[in-house]
Amino acid sequence: MKFRKLMGVAAVSAAVASLAACGGSSDSRPTADLRIVHAATDAPDVRVNLQNDGIDENASVRLNRLGFAQSSAFQRVRPSRYNVTVDAYLPGGVTLDGVIDETLLFERDRQWTLVATGLLDDGTFGPVVIETERAPVSAGQARVQLVHAAPGAPAVDIYLAAIEPVLPPEDDEDDDGDGGDEGGDDGEGGLDPQGLTTLDESFDCTAGEPVVVDASFGAFTDRLEVPAGDYQICVTLAASQTRVFESDIVGLRAGDDLLVSAIDSAGASLQIADNSPINLLVSFPNATSSLVLRDINDRAALNVVHAAAGVGDAEVYFAPQAAFIACVNGDEDHSDVCTDPTIPSIAFGDSLRTDVDAGSYALRVNAEGAGAAEAPIAANHLMVGQGRGYIAIAGGHAVDVEAELFPLFLERQTRPIATQASLRIVHAGSLSGPVAVFVTEAGDITDADVQFAEVAPDFTLDVRRDSGYLVLPGGDYDIRIAVPLNDGGFDVIYSESGAIDNGSILDLIIRNPDEDEGFFEVELLDIGVAIG
Repeated sequence: MKFRKLMGVAAVSAAVASLAACGGSSDSRPTADLRIVHAATDAPDVRVNLQNDGIDENASVRLNRLGFAQSSAFQRVRPSRYNVTVDAYLPGGVTLDGVIDETLLFERDRQWTLVATGLLDDGTFGPVVIETERAPVSAGQARVQLVHAAPGAPAVDIYLAAIEPVLPPEDDEDDDGDGGDEGGDDGEGGLDPQGLTTLDESFDCTAGEPVVVDASFGAFTDRLEVPAGDYQICVTLAASQTRVFESDIVGLRAGDDLLVSAIDSAGASLQIADNSPINLLVSFPNATSSLVLRDINDRAALNVVHAAAGVGDAEVYFAPQAAFIACVNGDEDHSDVCTDPTIPSIAFGDSLRTDVDAGSYALRVNAEGAGAAEAPIAANHLMVGQGRGYIAIAGGHAVDVEAELFPLFLERQTRPIATQASLRIVHAGSLSGPVAVFVTEAGDITDADVQFAEVAPDFTLDVRRDSGYLVLPGGDYDIRIAVPLNDGGFDVIYSESGAIDNGSILDLIIRNPDEDEGFFEVELLDIGVAIG
């Protein structure tokens, strides 16, 4: 079990407090508040509309675009009955209108939060509507409300475990710490949730009583006030000590007013066995900032692709940056980091998967048995985040005296979206030069149309570049990749037809031919879960 200090909640909530102090309206008429939270795992970005013909003859778009794991600030509205609709953005700029259509009666000095959750694919998509009183947080307290908005998680118990601050050693009298407040402990405001709290292996966040018992999907708590301080949030299966989520240390400041929603992990498609199935989404009342908390033990998935022509079988080193440099410099405590490869052998054209911890990494790729020290493919300070997916590509060629070898390191999309397919094309084929890409509905054009430049490409890609993820409606497609010729035509090096389902996440990687191939190849990686 690992513990690190989480600084995000306190830092973001301080910014929110400053925004709240300078925001608001001088209008003295009675008002109510509305906030929207996007917690629907497989839904695209959404637009929110608020309509009341008796107050405003024109529909008012209160929130133009909100993505998964994002929340809006509270919007002030006149007390009345409103029609609240949520529209989903589809590929091509069109919308699917009214995926949520609710009529709500907004009463003065009340706050309404509409949490869009569930799954579009299985028909559970819909709102959780939370109504609370607009009231200040008690002095010296932080306020938290918890929502189970993760359709993929069972009923759970939730713990909010207080952590006592750890003071500096007594013999360090001249050390002012991080140069902060020199006035000493001034009571409730003197707690420094940024620097004085640590955890050790013996801390048990489930030792006390849970603040939520047997919460099923769609359930939410009353607002809970707790003393300002440092906490760890833990989630277990209902009536069980089996943990499904453990947070980092969360610093709660006096006056914080937080909505914490358990949502499905966006990295669930990575299928890392020990990763939590949920994340926690923290929403703030007066700003559009939101914060996603991941399980402290979550790991990341790394796909390694050998697309370096002429290297032969290769070995791959992917090691924490500091330890790798220490190993290279002869540090015996880390002697295995740069001598024992992460992947001892990978054949040209293959892709292998490994799971790694979050952190900063060094990458080295060399011919099998050649070691890391003089590896021709190298990269440093590659940042890996918890619960995310990455591709490390050994690209280029060593098939002639003009060798060109290079690494590419890309983050993968990991959340399947029910209304679209996601396709990215990566150019690691150094011998071809720039390529033209054609993505069309099946049967719209032919190879000959491309060869004779009867149609224009959708885009071109230089070597070492990628297209980013293209958003496509599910359907049958022709994908062609071609090399421009001097006569204005194209040499088609890849031409494939087939169905691309909504919910798919695809990466096409262009690589050089090996010495005995004589043609370019395109590798296909598919981590998406095809929906439907």
